[in-house]
Amino acid sequence: MATAIDESVCQQLNLPPVDVARVSHVEGSSRRTCYAARIAFPDLRLKPIQITRILSVNLSAMNPPIIALIGRDLLAHFKFIYNGPRGRIEIAY
Repeated sequence: MATAIDESVCQQLNLPPVDVARVSHVEGSSRRTCYAARIAFPDLRLKPIQITRILSVNLSAMNPPIIALIGRDLLAHFKFIYNGPRGRIEIAY
């Protein structure tokens, strides 16, 4: 699964379009622009990660509105452990 960013954020950041992809969703499917971007987590003091193909989608219409969905393409850079019984997430870089 690919990382997705709200289309308005892509426009505000003036990200360079690199591709178009067909995306399946609850209302069917649509063609969406893909962008290249660097994602950073400043509070975690991690190096920025370059993602070559991020999908633009309409996430701001969600309740509550969100700006990004982290996909496996980004998680592949981390060791990610979800401990459900303890309600903990551990991320190693």
